Amino acid sequence: MTVLPIVGVNDGPRITVNDLINNPTVIPRRILQLAQNQFIADAVLRNAGGNDSGVIEFYASTPLFANDTSSIRGEFGEYKLVNTSLGIPSIATTVDRGLSILVSDEMRMRNKMDPVNIQMTQVMNQIRKDWESAFMGLFLANASVPTFAVATAWATSTTIRNDILKAQKIVNNAVLPGQAANFLNFQADTMIITESSKFDILSSASFNSGTGVYQGNLADENLQYTGVLPQKLLNLDVLVTKDNGALPAGTAVVLERGTVGFISDEEPIQATPLYRDQPRRTWRSDVNRRSAMGLDQPLAAVILTAV
Repeated sequence: MTVLPIVGVNDGPRITVNDLINNPTVIPRRILQLAQNQFIADAVLRNAGGNDSGVIEFYASTPLFANDTSSIRGEFGEYKLVNTSLGIPSIATTVDRGLSILVSDEMRMRNKMDPVNIQMTQVMNQIRKDWESAFMGLFLANASVPTFAVATAWATSTTIRNDILKAQKIVNNAVLPGQAANFLNFQADTMIITESSKFDILSSASFNSGTGVYQGNLADENLQYTGVLPQKLLNLDVLVTKDNGALPAGTAVVLERGTVGFISDEEPIQATPLYRDQPRRTWRSDVNRRSAMGLDQPLAAVILTAV
């Protein structure tokens, strides 16, 4: 048996385009690897399970407490019947987003592996970007989500901490209009910001050098010193999206993850095995996700603008 010596990272057996054709599940497996932990909606929204109808019925802003206080029962008495309320009836429908990867006969004959790899990366990135845009649209297009404009843009602000704390306070103290003392018991735990906002926080002298912040033995944890965001920022997990993407510049969202809304897959992210398209003399793999998303507790989020 011939032993192939491996002395460098590029040594070893090479995968050819012909190998992909003869093993039609290689591309789908690669797509699923690229998709792992890439959808921000999966990180923020709770998984509402699958559905086979294409429609999800839900109630928006349903109270989390009964309308009446509990009764005190005396001997031979009975408890009063509870009165409850539901939120606004709403529906969310599944949307099927997808693209196809094409491998031409010429790519196979000439072993053009690089264009195949580029297609896989581009297709996965585009589908992820489109789902991220749909996800952010849930908040930006929903008039029930509270919004407030910060006083000074974070690039020059000395009150970034106060802005974030104000957003947490709005979420944590949310109540339903017209129902006195019926607080919703939310706890903000996540903040979504753009890359620019991340760097504004990292470079903010006031954010990092306030009284009692990062002094003494904690001085080496100063964000200006480390250059990276901590695992928690004011007790919030921070998710960062690219500039010029789904989250508009100068916008941030603070929310309670898993409570604010849901996602339901009719078809989770998937890719078909390569199949023949003879009229076009190509092989193709179709990549898609068919899902529904909705905000059933929009008051569990707040949008900060002008950051």
